[in-house]
Amino acid sequence: MVEFHGYHSESYTTMPITLPSQQYGFWLVREAISRGAVVLVMRAERDWHIAVPELAVCDKVFANRVPQSSSITAGNYGVKGFRTVVAALS
Repeated sequence: MVEFHGYHSESYTTMPITLPSQQYGFWLVREAISRGAVVLVMRAERDWHIAVPELAVCDKVFANRVPQSSSITAGNYGVKGFRTVVAALS
């Protein structure tokens, strides 16, 4: 699990800078992509795609359809996304 920003916010807005600590999280996601891991983007999808452009070309990246929910379901990630997660965990 990698948070885009490692702090709680009641009203999220994109920061105008990238914090040095975020670079490590971005690196972790790139490493996950390179080893073929399934990546679930739960929140801040646009920001993640800007920070880690490799997400756009990976076929195992699935974005949450309802960002207010962190449930991993077929309704939230689509049938393909949900089946990919289940297969990875099996």
